[in-house]
Amino acid sequence: MLRPIQRMKYFLRTAFGDSETFFSSLDNVLAFQGSCQGNKGSPAFWLAVSAFLVYLLHRLGHVARIISAMSRSVLEVVGFLFVDDTDLMTVAQSKAESPTQVTSRMQAAVNAWHGGLRASGGALKPDKCSWCLVSFYWERGLWFYASKTSQPGTLTIPVPNGNPVTITRHEPSEAIKVVGVMQALDGNMMAQVDILQAKANKWGEQIRDGWIPRNLARKALNMMIWPSLRYPLPASNLTDRQGEQITKEFYRNILPSLGACRNYPIVFRHAPAS
Repeated sequence: MLRPIQRMKYFLRTAFGDSETFFSSLDNVLAFQGSCQGNKGSPAFWLAVSAFLVYLLHRLGHVARIISAMSRSVLEVVGFLFVDDTDLMTVAQSKAESPTQVTSRMQAAVNAWHGGLRASGGALKPDKCSWCLVSFYWERGLWFYASKTSQPGTLTIPVPNGNPVTITRHEPSEAIKVVGVMQALDGNMMAQVDILQAKANKWGEQIRDGWIPRNLARKALNMMIWPSLRYPLPASNLTDRQGEQITKEFYRNILPSLGACRNYPIVFRHAPAS
């Protein structure tokens, strides 16, 4: 399977016709990597490669060791992997270990992971990498998250035939998109609420300004926008007020298209048909 993929010739097709020239890896020392989009064997390939990368970090000792407070059971993890999204973890090994020492061990883990990727034909892309340091300090009996200013530190990625590239560092309160969900290490949901509200408002305004039959509007509500809004909820901790904030204008826009009064009571709006 892999040999035909590596020897393929790629032509470009546009509205103006097909290209006469092509690009391929036939003349390269290193053949193209990967198994192509839609290949049913790709999940198995990914698992075979990723399992050895995780095993490599375990062998080198780059693991986060977490002890349960109740059962005292020990969990050792490298991080979390989902296809092309990988989150590596490093935690302090004792109370005496400083944030600087943790950052240093994290750098060693990044170097090991990058080396494993290079050996398997992959590489880290600096502009798609970022990191965050969670460290606390106490002031007048209250704890706070340390910032980039109060607790400096950098992580770099080795680049072939070049100097290491410094990757972006986020504050604990700064949310980034991880597998389609806006997540911040301090747990705040502000960015997630803003995105869901903007998505709901835009969709509701398009339904309001256009015209489709009521039955299609109902299908669109159940099969298009709701799955999109519902997807991040298991990974979110929204309050009731935030949930109402997301859908307030949304319902005012779509209820008339469903044949209902825009002031229809909430208690009936979500009640079962019975």
